[in-house]
Amino acid sequence: LLVLGLAMVLPFAAAAADKYTLRMHSYAPPPPAASGVGLKFFMDEVTKRTKGRVNFQVFWSGALAPPKGQLHLIQSGAVDVQKTCTLYFPGKFLISHFEYSFPFGPVDPVLVSRAKRRIFEEFQAKRDEYKKFNTIMLANHICAYYQLLSRVPINNLQDLKGLKIAMIGRWFGKWLEPVGVVPVITPAGDRYVNLQSGLIDADLLWLDLQYALSLYEVTKYIVPVGFGSYVAEDVMMNLDSFKKMPADIQKILLEVGKESEDAQAMLLKKRHDEVNEKMQKAGLKPIEFPDKDRTKWAAQCPDTPAVWAAEMEKEKLPGWDIAKRWQEITAEMGYKWPRKWAVKK
Repeated sequence: LLVLGLAMVLPFAAAAADKYTLRMHSYAPPPPAASGVGLKFFMDEVTKRTKGRVNFQVFWSGALAPPKGQLHLIQSGAVDVQKTCTLYFPGKFLISHFEYSFPFGPVDPVLVSRAKRRIFEEFQAKRDEYKKFNTIMLANHICAYYQLLSRVPINNLQDLKGLKIAMIGRWFGKWLEPVGVVPVITPAGDRYVNLQSGLIDADLLWLDLQYALSLYEVTKYIVPVGFGSYVAEDVMMNLDSFKKMPADIQKILLEVGKESEDAQAMLLKKRHDEVNEKMQKAGLKPIEFPDKDRTKWAAQCPDTPAVWAAEMEKEKLPGWDIAKRWQEITAEMGYKWPRKWAVKK
């Protein structure tokens, strides 16, 4: 009922002449959650730089719609701006999360965030993707990199064989199976009990969320296998609402959106180190997974970026070009890939 009521009002509320209150919906919780901190940076800076001409009415934690309903929420103009994850909308945003198909990518969230912005700026198809749903992207916000928390020691590739590891998503299981892992698709909220009971041996997730879920209480080892950091979150604005804003405010929204990407990435990089230290103080033992085993593992993985690129080409999207540029851009920034991906056969 609340969403219906919102949809019946103007695209944004003009509080006074040349003053605007934008309705902001976030699937993420408010600060101190990292996603909430990144979004608060965006809102505070927009209000500051517009000298109070723009303010936000915020609805946190998916208050107005569950994940599957959030695209309609922003597309219809029921809210003006939204932080969500386009992975919730399968078959809609085909390009948005291309980097999820790349195993063993860069783990530095700042590097990945800046590289993803370059893809957005270089490829018109990436920008056009949002227009199809009456939206414009203001920011892509990154999550910290994925690693293992384990009940048993994982010192090398051989130790992975036979382990049951909790994960989610389309690609991770395809990278785990070649080394003998049994992937177990498991919602994050169920992983504590499943680790405690021995139903799973290890958990694949980013450290900040593993800490929030208290998974360090039911595991013994931290194993950074280096699967990579991924840009999971989108801050997008209803296109009609954006076009109705004055040109100077449009410019500020776009500028601050880009800056907020760095702000969240730097926060997560700092928080990762802090959380890692807290987990070790709680008793978890870090294990340095050998680089040579990571290279061997990568060699055994199927070329999932090639699968993604071929699927994009069928949709008349530049999948091969994006996959090629992703490896080039990240390499220019200093990342050394364990092998070449997206190889045409």
